[in-house]
Amino acid sequence: MGIKSTGYLACLLPLTLMSTFVPASNGSATDAGHAVDLALVLAADVSSSMTQVEVALQRDGYADALLSPSVLAAIRSGAHKRIAVTYLEWSGEGMAQIVVKWTLLDTGASVEQVAETIRSFVAEPSRRSRAGRTSISYALRYSSYQFRSLPWQAERRVIDISGDGINNDGEEVEPARAEALGSRITINGLPIGNGVNGGEPLSDYYARAVIGGDNAFIEPVASLRDFEIAMERKLQREIANLDGNMIGLAGGKLASRGPTPDDDLREEIVALIR
Repeated sequence: MGIKSTGYLACLLPLTLMSTFVPASNGSATDAGHAVDLALVLAADVSSSMTQVEVALQRDGYADALLSPSVLAAIRSGAHKRIAVTYLEWSGEGMAQIVVKWTLLDTGASVEQVAETIRSFVAEPSRRSRAGRTSISYALRYSSYQFRSLPWQAERRVIDISGDGINNDGEEVEPARAEALGSRITINGLPIGNGVNGGEPLSDYYARAVIGGDNAFIEPVASLRDFEIAMERKLQREIANLDGNMIGLAGGKLASRGPTPDDDLREEIVALIR
Protein backbone atom coordinates (compact mmCIF):
# COMPACT_ATOMS: atom_id res chain seq x y z
CA MET A 1 0.00 0.00 0.00
CA GLY A 2 1.35 3.40 -0.90
CA ILE A 3 0.24 6.96 -0.34
CA LYS A 4 0.20 8.45 -3.80
CA SER A 5 -0.45 12.11 -3.01
CA THR A 6 2.31 14.24 -1.55
CA GLY A 7 -0.42 16.57 -0.36
CA TYR A 8 -1.93 13.72 1.61
CA LEU A 9 1.41 12.93 3.21
CA ALA A 10 1.86 16.55 4.18
CA CYS A 11 -1.55 16.47 5.81
CA LEU A 12 -1.20 13.05 7.38
CA LEU A 13 2.22 13.22 8.97
CA PRO A 14 1.51 16.21 11.24
CA LEU A 15 -1.64 14.45 12.43
CA THR A 16 0.36 11.34 13.19
CA LEU A 17 2.82 13.35 15.25
CA MET A 18 0.00 15.11 17.11
CA SER A 19 -1.87 11.92 17.96
CA THR A 20 -2.65 11.06 21.56
CA PHE A 21 -1.20 7.72 22.66
CA VAL A 22 -1.67 5.41 25.61
CA PRO A 23 0.88 2.81 26.66
CA ALA A 24 0.55 -0.66 25.23
CA SER A 25 -0.77 -3.30 27.60
CA ASN A 26 1.79 -4.71 30.00
CA GLY A 27 4.04 -7.67 29.34
CA SER A 28 3.68 -9.38 25.97
CA ALA A 29 2.18 -6.34 24.27
CA THR A 30 5.63 -4.89 23.73
CA ASP A 31 7.09 -8.08 22.28
CA ALA A 32 7.42 -7.50 18.54
CA GLY A 33 7.89 -11.23 17.96
CA HIS A 34 4.20 -12.01 18.51
CA ALA A 35 1.79 -12.86 15.74
CA VAL A 36 -1.86 -11.93 16.13
CA ASP A 37 -5.04 -13.37 14.67
CA LEU A 38 -6.40 -9.96 13.77
CA ALA A 39 -5.18 -6.37 13.52
CA LEU A 40 -8.24 -4.15 13.94
CA VAL A 41 -8.57 -0.41 13.44
CA LEU A 42 -11.62 0.99 15.22
CA ALA A 43 -12.44 4.27 13.45
CA ALA A 44 -15.17 6.36 15.09
CA ASP A 45 -16.96 9.30 13.46
CA VAL A 46 -16.99 12.36 15.75
CA SER A 47 -18.09 15.00 13.23
CA SER A 48 -20.33 17.84 14.39
CA SER A 49 -23.46 16.03 13.21
CA MET A 50 -23.09 14.30 16.58
CA THR A 51 -23.67 16.14 19.83
CA GLN A 52 -21.20 15.81 22.68
CA VAL A 53 -23.69 13.54 24.43
CA GLU A 54 -23.83 11.30 21.36
CA VAL A 55 -20.03 11.21 21.07
CA ALA A 56 -19.85 10.14 24.73
CA LEU A 57 -22.48 7.46 24.10
CA GLN A 58 -20.43 6.18 21.19
CA ARG A 59 -17.23 5.99 23.27
CA ASP A 60 -19.13 4.21 26.04
CA GLY A 61 -20.51 1.81 23.43
CA TYR A 62 -17.05 0.92 22.17
CA ALA A 63 -15.77 0.49 25.73
CA ASP A 64 -18.68 -1.63 26.95
CA ALA A 65 -18.65 -3.80 23.82
CA LEU A 66 -14.94 -4.53 24.29
CA LEU A 67 -15.60 -5.51 27.91
CA SER A 68 -18.21 -8.09 26.95
CA PRO A 69 -17.16 -11.61 28.03
CA SER A 70 -18.19 -12.90 24.60
CA VAL A 71 -15.65 -10.60 22.93
CA LEU A 72 -12.82 -11.90 25.11
CA ALA A 73 -14.04 -15.44 24.37
CA ALA A 74 -13.87 -14.66 20.67
CA ILE A 75 -10.30 -13.38 21.07
CA ARG A 76 -9.31 -16.59 22.83
CA SER A 77 -10.93 -18.73 20.14
CA GLY A 78 -8.28 -17.81 17.56
CA ALA A 79 -5.14 -19.73 16.71
CA HIS A 80 -2.91 -17.17 18.45
CA LYS A 81 -5.51 -16.23 21.07
CA ARG A 82 -4.70 -12.54 20.77
CA ILE A 83 -5.52 -9.59 18.54
CA ALA A 84 -4.12 -6.08 18.07
CA VAL A 85 -6.36 -3.01 18.27
CA THR A 86 -5.97 0.70 17.67
CA TYR A 87 -8.78 3.22 18.19
CA LEU A 88 -9.03 6.56 16.39
CA GLU A 89 -11.59 9.31 15.90
CA TRP A 90 -12.18 11.20 12.64
CA SER A 91 -14.36 13.84 11.03
CA GLY A 92 -13.45 15.97 8.00
CA GLU A 93 -10.53 15.85 5.58
CA GLY A 94 -7.29 16.03 7.57
CA MET A 95 -9.13 15.61 10.86
CA ALA A 96 -8.22 12.41 12.70
CA GLN A 97 -6.68 11.55 16.03
CA ILE A 98 -5.37 8.32 17.49
CA VAL A 99 -6.69 7.74 21.00
CA VAL A 100 -5.25 4.25 21.57
CA LYS A 101 -2.14 3.19 19.69
CA TRP A 102 -1.62 -0.44 18.64
CA THR A 103 -2.20 -2.55 21.73
CA LEU A 104 -2.23 -6.31 22.18
CA LEU A 105 -5.48 -7.73 23.56
CA ASP A 106 -4.92 -11.13 25.08
CA THR A 107 -6.13 -10.82 28.66
CA GLY A 108 -9.04 -9.28 30.51
CA ALA A 109 -6.69 -6.67 31.95
CA SER A 110 -5.48 -5.53 28.52
CA VAL A 111 -9.06 -5.19 27.30
CA GLU A 112 -10.03 -3.20 30.40
CA GLN A 113 -7.13 -0.79 29.87
CA VAL A 114 -8.16 -0.02 26.30
CA ALA A 115 -11.85 0.26 27.20
CA GLU A 116 -11.16 2.71 30.02
CA THR A 117 -8.93 4.87 27.82
CA ILE A 118 -11.64 5.12 25.16
CA ARG A 119 -14.35 5.86 27.72
CA SER A 120 -12.40 8.59 29.50
CA PHE A 121 -10.96 10.34 26.44
CA VAL A 122 -11.88 14.00 26.01
CA ALA A 123 -10.83 15.63 22.75
CA GLU A 124 -9.78 19.25 22.60
CA PRO A 125 -12.22 21.45 20.65
CA SER A 126 -11.13 21.82 17.04
CA ARG A 127 -10.81 25.25 15.46
CA ARG A 128 -10.56 23.86 11.94
CA SER A 129 -13.62 24.39 9.75
CA ARG A 130 -13.55 20.85 8.40
CA ALA A 131 -14.17 19.33 11.82
CA GLY A 132 -17.87 19.61 11.00
CA ARG A 133 -17.60 17.69 7.75
CA THR A 134 -17.54 13.94 7.09
CA SER A 135 -14.63 12.51 5.11
CA ILE A 136 -14.96 8.74 4.99
CA SER A 137 -12.25 8.74 2.33
CA TYR A 138 -9.76 10.38 4.68
CA ALA A 139 -10.80 8.09 7.53
CA LEU A 140 -10.07 5.06 5.33
CA ARG A 141 -6.69 6.38 4.21
CA TYR A 142 -5.69 7.37 7.73
CA SER A 143 -6.83 3.99 9.06
CA SER A 144 -4.98 2.09 6.32
CA TYR A 145 -1.83 4.07 7.11
CA GLN A 146 -1.88 2.78 10.69
CA PHE A 147 -1.02 -0.73 9.56
CA ARG A 148 2.45 0.53 8.62
CA SER A 149 3.28 0.88 12.30
CA LEU A 150 1.76 -2.45 13.39
CA PRO A 151 4.39 -4.15 15.59
CA TRP A 152 3.13 -7.70 15.01
CA GLN A 153 2.40 -9.98 12.08
CA ALA A 154 -1.34 -10.30 11.55
CA GLU A 155 -3.34 -13.08 9.94
CA ARG A 156 -5.99 -10.54 8.95
CA ARG A 157 -6.23 -6.74 8.81
CA VAL A 158 -9.59 -5.02 9.24
CA ILE A 159 -10.85 -1.45 9.41
CA ASP A 160 -14.05 -1.14 11.45
CA ILE A 161 -15.58 2.24 10.60
CA SER A 162 -18.67 3.78 12.19
CA GLY A 163 -20.45 6.90 11.00
CA ASP A 164 -23.77 8.71 10.75
CA GLY A 165 -23.46 10.24 7.28
CA ILE A 166 -22.12 9.94 3.76
CA ASN A 167 -18.79 11.20 2.50
CA ASN A 168 -19.10 14.97 1.93
CA ASP A 169 -15.53 16.23 2.25
CA GLY A 170 -12.20 15.51 0.58
CA GLU A 171 -11.82 13.03 -2.25
CA GLU A 172 -14.36 10.44 -3.31
CA VAL A 173 -14.51 7.27 -1.25
CA GLU A 174 -13.73 4.88 -4.12
CA PRO A 175 -9.95 5.55 -4.49
CA ALA A 176 -9.29 5.27 -0.75
CA ARG A 177 -11.45 2.15 -0.54
CA ALA A 178 -9.73 0.57 -3.57
CA GLU A 179 -6.29 1.24 -2.11
CA ALA A 180 -7.22 -0.47 1.16
CA LEU A 181 -8.74 -3.46 -0.62
CA GLY A 182 -5.68 -3.67 -2.87
CA SER A 183 -3.59 -4.07 0.28
CA ARG A 184 -5.83 -6.95 1.41
CA ILE A 185 -7.44 -4.89 4.15
CA THR A 186 -11.09 -5.68 4.86
CA ILE A 187 -13.44 -2.78 5.58
CA ASN A 188 -16.51 -3.37 7.75
CA GLY A 189 -19.06 -0.69 8.57
CA LEU A 190 -21.41 0.35 11.33
CA PRO A 191 -23.78 2.97 9.88
CA ILE A 192 -25.60 4.92 12.61
CA GLY A 193 -29.16 6.14 12.17
CA ASN A 194 -31.82 5.99 9.50
CA GLY A 195 -30.59 8.84 7.33
CA VAL A 196 -31.44 8.90 3.63
CA ASN A 197 -29.46 10.75 0.96
CA GLY A 198 -30.76 10.97 -2.58
CA GLY A 199 -33.26 8.26 -1.80
CA GLU A 200 -30.56 5.87 -0.58
CA PRO A 201 -30.59 4.78 3.09
CA LEU A 202 -27.30 5.19 4.92
CA SER A 203 -26.99 1.43 5.45
CA ASP A 204 -27.30 0.85 1.70
CA TYR A 205 -24.70 3.54 1.04
CA TYR A 206 -22.23 1.85 3.40
CA ALA A 207 -22.92 -1.53 1.80
CA ARG A 208 -22.41 -0.13 -1.71
CA ALA A 209 -19.64 2.43 -1.31
CA VAL A 210 -17.72 1.83 1.91
CA ILE A 211 -17.25 -1.81 2.91
CA GLY A 212 -15.30 -4.42 1.00
CA GLY A 213 -12.83 -7.28 1.23
CA ASP A 214 -13.02 -10.82 2.56
CA ASN A 215 -16.22 -11.47 4.53
CA ALA A 216 -17.00 -7.73 4.69
CA PHE A 217 -20.30 -6.78 6.31
CA ILE A 218 -22.27 -3.93 7.84
CA GLU A 219 -23.94 -3.86 11.25
CA PRO A 220 -26.52 -1.05 11.08
CA VAL A 221 -27.74 0.60 14.27
CA ALA A 222 -30.84 2.78 14.48
CA SER A 223 -29.49 5.06 17.22
CA LEU A 224 -26.49 5.46 19.50
CA ARG A 225 -28.63 4.14 22.37
CA ASP A 226 -28.25 0.72 20.71
CA PHE A 227 -24.60 1.21 19.75
CA GLU A 228 -23.13 -1.07 22.43
CA ILE A 229 -25.23 -4.07 21.38
CA ALA A 230 -24.46 -3.56 17.71
CA MET A 231 -20.73 -3.09 18.32
CA GLU A 232 -20.56 -6.17 20.53
CA ARG A 233 -22.16 -8.27 17.78
CA LYS A 234 -19.83 -6.73 15.22
CA LEU A 235 -16.70 -7.45 17.26
CA GLN A 236 -17.81 -11.02 17.90
CA ARG A 237 -18.29 -11.57 14.19
CA GLU A 238 -15.03 -9.90 13.14
CA ILE A 239 -12.89 -11.67 15.72
CA ALA A 240 -14.45 -15.13 15.65
CA ASN A 241 -14.21 -15.30 11.86
CA LEU A 242 -10.60 -14.21 11.80
CA ASP A 243 -8.97 -17.51 10.82
CA GLY A 244 -11.39 -18.34 7.99
CA ASN A 245 -12.75 -21.42 9.74
CA MET A 246 -16.22 -19.98 10.23
CA ILE A 247 -18.65 -19.43 7.37
CA GLY A 248 -22.34 -18.73 7.04
CA LEU A 249 -22.56 -16.89 10.33
CA ALA A 250 -26.22 -16.07 9.82
CA GLY A 251 -26.91 -19.78 9.51
CA GLY A 252 -24.61 -20.70 12.36
CA LYS A 253 -22.55 -23.23 10.41
CA LEU A 254 -18.88 -24.09 10.63
CA ALA A 255 -16.71 -24.77 7.62
CA SER A 256 -15.85 -28.39 6.97
CA ARG A 257 -12.72 -29.34 8.91
CA GLY A 258 -11.63 -31.63 11.68
CA PRO A 259 -12.69 -30.89 15.27
CA THR A 260 -10.51 -28.65 17.42
CA PRO A 261 -10.56 -27.91 21.16
CA ASP A 262 -12.12 -24.51 20.41
CA ASP A 263 -15.12 -25.81 18.46
CA ASP A 264 -17.52 -25.65 21.41
CA LEU A 265 -16.49 -22.06 22.04
CA ARG A 266 -16.93 -21.17 18.38
CA GLU A 267 -20.39 -22.73 18.29
CA GLU A 268 -21.32 -20.64 21.33
CA ILE A 269 -20.11 -17.45 19.64
CA VAL A 270 -22.03 -18.27 16.46
CA ALA A 271 -25.20 -18.77 18.52
CA LEU A 272 -24.69 -15.35 20.14
CA ILE A 273 -24.61 -13.49 16.81
CA ARG A 274 -27.45 -15.26 15.00
